[in-house]
Amino acid sequence: MSKKKFDEEKQKKALEWIDQKWPQTKRDCEICGAKKWSISTDFTTPVVFDGGLLIGGTSYPTVSLICENCGNTKYFNAVKMGLLEGNSESVNE
Repeated sequence: MSKKKFDEEKQKKALEWIDQKWPQTKRDCEICGAKKWSISTDFTTPVVFDGGLLIGGTSYPTVSLICENCGNTKYFNAVKMGLLEGNSESVNE
């Protein structure tokens, strides 16, 4: 299985997508009110729970944005953002 790299080009594309979808005026962290966010350097994925942990099952690749002050984390679907190929609802790898 090849690792899908979240390289600088894809990070730039992710930030452009976020700029188009998430207005600057609405970017306060809803937990602490801070305005500074950092972007993950890897794709992440929440585990799909179906009564137990299934390795190699359905996954939802995401880009994480993390509040620099409190650590609140937002997840954006990497397929929907155009960073990975696949179905934006779920991706089997």
